[in-house]
This record gives sequence, structure tokens and C-alpha cells, in this order.
Amino acid sequence: MPEPINTAIAYITPILFVAWIMLVVGRKSGLLRPDKTFRQIAVLLLAVPLALERTGGASVAQVALLLSPGYSALSMGLLVGLIMSEMWGRKVFTRKDWMLLSGFILLLSAFLYPSSLGITGYDAYWMGYRFSWVFAAVAAYTVVLAFIRSPMAWVLVFAILMFDLRLLPHSRNFFDYLVDGPLLLATIGAVIFRLVRRPRSQKPGTSSSSGYVTE
Repeated sequence: MPEPINTAIAYITPILFVAWIMLVVGRKSGLLRPDKTFRQIAVLLLAVPLALERTGGASVAQVALLLSPGYSALSMGLLVGLIMSEMWGRKVFTRKDWMLLSGFILLLSAFLYPSSLGITGYDAYWMGYRFSWVFAAVAAYTVVLAFIRSPMAWVLVFAILMFDLRLLPHSRNFFDYLVDGPLLLATIGAVIFRLVRRPRSQKPGTSSSSGYVTE
């Protein structure tokens, strides 16, 4: 693809992250609610120049790309789901969905990164360049998620389609469409947070303190 298109695709995930943060801040401040569609769209549009605006020599998007040379399609799909949650005022992903995806990311990373760092004697990364059992395993897990009606299935389908079209400019490897360093660190942090946080009881059918509507 032409270089301008590759650059635009590389910036999508940082822009989505900025948009999500802005929507979260807007919800918590009371300025943005699901019925304020025009404001939400304005925030999404405003996220583009804010992410690309240079501050102190580098923009937010450039700093994000310094932290990771490229972000996975899975990260992109998850951010789209989080943005939808903020705009609809309703959680797209339940705690069960996050547990299912967290387990997938941790298992995949435990298989991939030790070999990439030379800790193990085999190179798992090369398997992402050709059809292998990894593709079959990811496809099977996606089918399982779809069977139990988890929206995470759509996130994995999105990542698979992105790989099939080879849309990420930084890699043609299947693993790079499924996981990246910041996503793994965020997953580990979220799992640790869930383990140490005390569960808070809440009556069903009430609005949570986060501003979402609970079932």
C-alpha cells in the first residue's frame, strides 16, 4: 500500500486510545451522556488532531508508536468496543468476556514471547508466517466464543480479517495481529487488579458508579 495509507493505519490505534480516554473523562465529568450524540461525535473528531498535534516535539501518536513499533488488530478492535461502550452507556464486554480474552492473550504470549526472547530452543514466531496449528486453534477459539455469544468473537474475527487482508503496515505475521507488548502489559495489569481488588456488592438492575447501566 502507499506510504501515506500505511502511516494512517499505524496511527489508528493511538487515535482510538485518545478518543476513548476523552469519552471516559467526558462521562465521568457528566458532559457526555448516551443522549448527547452530537457531543460524542465531536469528541471523536477532536481526538484526531489532539493525537497528531506535536507537543514538546512529539505527538501522542508518535510517542505511542515509540512504545510499540506497531499495534495489533486485536488492540484496535478492543478500543472500538470500549468506545462503543462509552457512546452507548452500556458495557459491550462483560467481566466474563474480559476473562476469556485475557486468558487467550496470556496463553498466546506465554507461547510466543519466551521463544522470541531466545529463552526456549524453538522459534514460535515463524509459525505466524504460514498456516499452522496456531491458525486452527485461534479459529476454533473464535467459534467457541461465537457459540457462547461473547462479543469477543467479533474482535477476533476482526483481527483475522485484518490479517487476511494484510492491512497492518508493520508486519505480515499472524501473531502481530493478535498481540502486542502494551496489550500484554495491560492484560497482566488488569488481571492483577482483578485479583487484588475486593469485589463490591451491587444490586442488580441499578446504575453503577461508573455511569454504565448494569443488567
